[in-house]
Amino acid sequence: MVEAFLKDKSPKAYENYVDRLFDSKAYGEHRARYWLDAARYADTHGIHFDNYREMWTYREWVINAFNQNKSFDKFTLEQLAAIFFPMPRSNSKSPLV
Repeated sequence: MVEAFLKDKSPKAYENYVDRLFDSKAYGEHRARYWLDAARYADTHGIHFDNYREMWTYREWVINAFNQNKSFDKFTLEQLAAIFFPMPRSNSKSPLV
């Protein structure tokens, strides 16, 4: 990606580079890491009791929210009040799935 930026001689080279970074799934993964750390997210219980957990759906939802550039107020509202939203169908495109 850096090589493409260095080869791009257009006046919008920097803007194109930033757009490519934002379009990358790695952007959401990188930004979500800070939020998940603050939320004390963990895929496991820890060293003493390490059973299987179904927490990965929350992790994926947070990553997708960052990749979709979801506004902070909507992001927060959907986490705090998700039980008040209509239940999505399993085949829907709802961000709450």
